[in-house]
Amino acid sequence: NRSLACHLGTVELSLCTGITFFVAHGSTYAVHTHTKTQLYADRTFKNLTPERRETVTWIYMPIEGQITEISFSVLPNRLGRVSQPQHLLFRFESVGDVLIGPYTLKSRQFMSLKWPQKLIYRKKDTLPICFVSAFSEKYTICDTAAAPKRFDPSLPPIEDPYISSAPLSNVSQIRVYCIPRTNFCRGITIQYRGGGKLALGQCRLGVDPFTEYEWPVRLCFANTIFDQSGVGKLEGVKVECLKDHDHVDGLADWTCCEMTGVLYCWFNQDEMRMRYTKTSR
Repeated sequence: NRSLACHLGTVELSLCTGITFFVAHGSTYAVHTHTKTQLYADRTFKNLTPERRETVTWIYMPIEGQITEISFSVLPNRLGRVSQPQHLLFRFESVGDVLIGPYTLKSRQFMSLKWPQKLIYRKKDTLPICFVSAFSEKYTICDTAAAPKRFDPSLPPIEDPYISSAPLSNVSQIRVYCIPRTNFCRGITIQYRGGGKLALGQCRLGVDPFTEYEWPVRLCFANTIFDQSGVGKLEGVKVECLKDHDHVDGLADWTCCEMTGVLYCWFNQDEMRMRYTKTSR
């Protein structure tokens, strides 16, 4: 629809402490850049239409240390295509690769840029954002055939998931964000001793309560089912970082992880599921 207003936006990567992507059906509808003066993304969320707020997933990416490369999938130029699933791959010097986008097995054509300073996107009114370019003083953007890492070869246990992963070695702090008035996890941030931070699931900073664990010796999780009013039975996860195995819910089937290996998290707007492997990412 050519009558829709279109504008370009930029994300100044060097000024960010993190980015929250508001994603629905694999498409990004808004981006909040976390800075020292804009710590939380709730105002950006409230600028979405009421209908869109009901469907978006919050995907938070902390930024600590240098982003050495960024890649984004090239979208087909199809008129009338409202839903545009797109992947972004951020490569950090400290924590490796972070994938933003829906879980998929399909290969895609990507554009890549080393040592990026700005991310550039196009937005048409209420339609999804399309990431179209990036800027670096030293390098130019180029095509690449490299697809984003899937990070986990097993089949997703929930519908239309996003996936995130994080190593558990050399961890100095863990924050577990929970759905308000419940003990079900919504997201986790993991801080590393040598610098760098990763996020799993939905970390809604300034919105959801969290429990902070300093120098954890183990992380324990229990995949379970819970009832949500008006929705029904959903997949959920309980997470604790205890020195012993005296869990609050003694009846749950807990997986207790020493601080090695990799934690994988599938999630969508309402549900979450975790898996642990002792092998590296």
